[in-house]
Amino acid sequence: MTEYLDQLTAREMEVLSHVADGKSNQEIAMALSIAVHTVEQHLKHIYTKLEVQSRTQASKHYYRRSTSERITEIRYRPTA
Repeated sequence: MTEYLDQLTAREMEVLSHVADGKSNQEIAMALSIAVHTVEQHLKHIYTKLEVQSRTQASKHYYRRSTSERITEIRYRPTA
């Protein structure tokens, strides 16, 4: 499931991170200095690439990747 995130552009990942944080399209647009319409277009592309229908489903992908990366980081952290 998280391999779908590899299909997203850097900007789409940025938008998705804001979505996963619970921000509205307006808040995302303001944070990224882009139009709300541009946010909506990014979301359409994200939903298509992730094969999801909602913000909640897209956020699940994001958090699964995020959790997986943190576990890997902890597991392979060098000890002093």
